[in-house]
Amino acid sequence: MQIRTLVDKGILRQVARGIVAPAGVPPSWDFDVMTGVILGGPPSSAEGIRSAAYSVTACIRWDLLVKPRYPVHILTSRQVAPRENLLFRRTVRLPGDEISIVDGIPVTDPVRSFLDLCDTHPGLAPYAYRRGLHLKRFDEGGVLDRVSRESRQGRGGLVRARDVVRNTDSTSTRGASDEEDLVYGWIKKARLPLPERNVYVPSSFGWKWEVDLFYRRHPAVCIEVSPWGTHWDEWIYDKDNLKRNDLMAQGMVVLVVSNPNQKQVFLSALTNALGI
Repeated sequence: MQIRTLVDKGILRQVARGIVAPAGVPPSWDFDVMTGVILGGPPSSAEGIRSAAYSVTACIRWDLLVKPRYPVHILTSRQVAPRENLLFRRTVRLPGDEISIVDGIPVTDPVRSFLDLCDTHPGLAPYAYRRGLHLKRFDEGGVLDRVSRESRQGRGGLVRARDVVRNTDSTSTRGASDEEDLVYGWIKKARLPLPERNVYVPSSFGWKWEVDLFYRRHPAVCIEVSPWGTHWDEWIYDKDNLKRNDLMAQGMVVLVVSNPNQKQVFLSALTNALGI
């Protein structure tokens, strides 16, 4: 009754049945995620939390992906109707050991998040896997063990997961791609100053961007290696555009390499940017 009174007075706002928030406070990504988790299935003392953010949402929680605007994906053990900015996917199997609590929000663990991503957003999976190795969220053996275990459950995305693991060098600690190695080699052979690799640069949104190649100077020079073969996905394309625009808005010079035939054009642009 007290909550209803506060809602009627405009102090609280009704978000959904049983969910309220302070009036006037702008919606946030964290709030949308937690709302989806609660709607997906309330905690049970006997079974533990039976719903969790998954796929794109959980991968962002683990820093495997970055995207500021997207539908929140929720994995739940019961049928839930979609809501604005909330997408629910029903599963009959959500073991408690595959759920972790990150910043107070239940999400699938890194391996389960990656496997779900292989099923729902296969184009993002290679990048997320390299990031997972780089950040030590998981290792090759742990992913393959989970794939083997899940294969008996008939889950989707496992073939894609095996392909990603098979085609990724698990000994790399940088998470860089072959294309980044190629561009770095161009710079080295041209006897230009060598950039730092995989540097984290503050964004205007409160998180950090990972820049492929970076020169600490004024203005800073950022080199983004975005081959079309791995960056065609709409999600990655939008994220790349947001990153470039944000870095340029901060006064940095951004050079983009998307084709191996751009070598001479790129080296000429880099020489001008470095003032050589």
